[in-house]
Amino acid sequence: DTTYWVITHGIGDDIFHAFHVTSSGVGPDITSAAGTVYTVNSPGDIGYLKASPDGKRLAAALWMHGRVDLLDFSNVTGVVSNPDYPDPYFIPVLSQNPYGVSFSPNNDILYEVGNELNATVYQFNVTPGYVSTTSNVVGAISGSNGRGGAIQIGPDGKLYLNSYLSNSLDVINYPNLGSGCNY
Repeated sequence: DTTYWVITHGIGDDIFHAFHVTSSGVGPDITSAAGTVYTVNSPGDIGYLKASPDGKRLAAALWMHGRVDLLDFSNVTGVVSNPDYPDPYFIPVLSQNPYGVSFSPNNDILYEVGNELNATVYQFNVTPGYVSTTSNVVGAISGSNGRGGAIQIGPDGKLYLNSYLSNSLDVINYPNLGSGCNY
């Protein structure tokens, strides 16, 4: 039996909503207070919310806040919590407007790209027990305008990135390898 979690965030608060979806239907709303307060009616509270492949962590790119929240997630209970990382829950990013995030398939590296001109792709070591507050530069987004966008894990274990308003994809061929990721 395959099950899924659908996770959302409220506006004007720091509340995550998690819904367990099974073949029997959608479970109740599990609410958790964690991370950054999303400002009321702010168009800048956009960005990707991604779960790690093992379902134990969440990364939330917060465009206007200029940060990425890194949070713990229980894929058993649906509870989102603040871990004991350096801040304790956010990674300082260099992008002006963080937008796309994705974990590596082995869960140990977080990739981030902003939605600004000449966007750069960054990676952070987020190995449990050690979270880096510094980033490695992976490369610059290609495409017609160089603006960052989505990052998605493909079925082949590679990460695919797009340039905003472009019809092309960039590829991180070996996302588990850190500096040897071959972007």
